Amino acid sequence: MTDESLLFTLLEEDRADTVVEADGKVYKIEPQITVDFDGSVFEEKISGYRAVSCGKEYGCADFKELLKLVRKNGDVKIVSAGGFASLEEYLADKKFKTIGMAELLEKYLPSADEFSLTAPFNEYDGEHPYGIYRVGEREAAAAAAKLSEYTKKTALAAYGRLTEGQKRQLPPFERLYAEVKEEYSKYAAGRAEFMEANGGSVFFGDEFAKGNAKYSKFKELWHMYEAVDFEGTCLFCLGKMRQNIKIRPDDYELGLECYAPLKGAHRRTEVGFVWHCTASGRLAKTMYFSLNGGSIGWLKALKDDYDMGILEDLAFYKEGKCIFSSCTHERYHTDLS
Repeated sequence: MTDESLLFTLLEEDRADTVVEADGKVYKIEPQITVDFDGSVFEEKISGYRAVSCGKEYGCADFKELLKLVRKNGDVKIVSAGGFASLEEYLADKKFKTIGMAELLEKYLPSADEFSLTAPFNEYDGEHPYGIYRVGEREAAAAAAKLSEYTKKTALAAYGRLTEGQKRQLPPFERLYAEVKEEYSKYAAGRAEFMEANGGSVFFGDEFAKGNAKYSKFKELWHMYEAVDFEGTCLFCLGKMRQNIKIRPDDYELGLECYAPLKGAHRRTEVGFVWHCTASGRLAKTMYFSLNGGSIGWLKALKDDYDMGILEDLAFYKEGKCIFSSCTHERYHTDLS
């Protein structure tokens, strides 16, 4: 593929901002997107291009006009695309986004020693807003501990976005975090009926947004308040699930015929609201498997990491560290190796 045809693909099909060079002159090119809406369907179209070089901006109505602009300085060379440092990095990322299972296994099996799949812990209906199955004491404690770790990490990230000047106006992080959690506890304590009616949430983050929280002045802390609210909601739901009557084995899905090859590779199951690719208000269980003949054969039969069924969100690990993470319902995956 010539640079010009590749440029057409990058701009017209991928709609990626692209940097090109022609005889030492560099252009940053951005597709201009317009949206047509006929009342039922949105359709995105490219209405032209914006090209910037040496501080000067050019508008081009179509690809031919764009080529005419940049080619006047000589042959066109693509430097980078999509915000990546180089064209090679962009193309590698593009290929990785559509990677199939065979290529995934070729990439990760030499180093991975374990993989995981995740499924909902419970089943819900109108009469069972907190599910049908009971969460055991040990499972609940482990889920709460991991949730607490996630909340504090999120809060610390929010604190890290403050300027040094803002931090000087606040208590040190540990004290600040303790105060926010105490503020939440007092706020939630007087709203028991509201929590029951709203699935455990008191919308504490909304109070921050309205300016009613102690530290609402510092907008960067909204994520801290939201995380504390999320933790409180999840713990409320966890308490309700502790009261359910029915019990289901944590490897229930492995009794289904489609997952039978995984049963002999099952190592352990972790229950929680947080796992490698997401945090959810619905409790989930993550099953960890060894990579043996049966489990590898099961993986090889899949088209890709989105072809999972009930068990989804594939992850590979090496010595306990996640080296590949896939979020099935969002259809994206990340190389962490």
